Amino acid sequence: MGGEMVTAAPEVIQLSRAQLDTIRQRAEASLHYFARAILGYEYLNEEFHRPVCDFVQSPALRKLVVLARGHFKSTIATISYPVWRAVRDPFAPNPPRLLDRDQRREIPLLHQASFRD
Repeated sequence: MGGEMVTAAPEVIQLSRAQLDTIRQRAEASLHYFARAILGYEYLNEEFHRPVCDFVQSPALRKLVVLARGHFKSTIATISYPVWRAVRDPFAPNPPRLLDRDQRREIPLLHQASFRD
């Protein structure tokens, strides 16, 4: 087989309604849990990344996250946070916008129209 790699399919786990409700509640309440359990960013750890996630999800309007390269600030603030906000309230009026200083561009959260189709 000319170098083709075959991998096993992931195991399917059956969850009860109560287990699904618990996962949903935790994911809606915690950006850190959402990023790890739902989006699959397993390398975000409890000790370092949870406080960053808590800060990003806090209600303050203006926030600045300054971390060295490779500490997953874009994974948290530019990828996980907008998806988390959109999942929690897909039809929110005037969704917040993020400013990615590294890229020098403003990033709108997911557009409402994309959820209405």
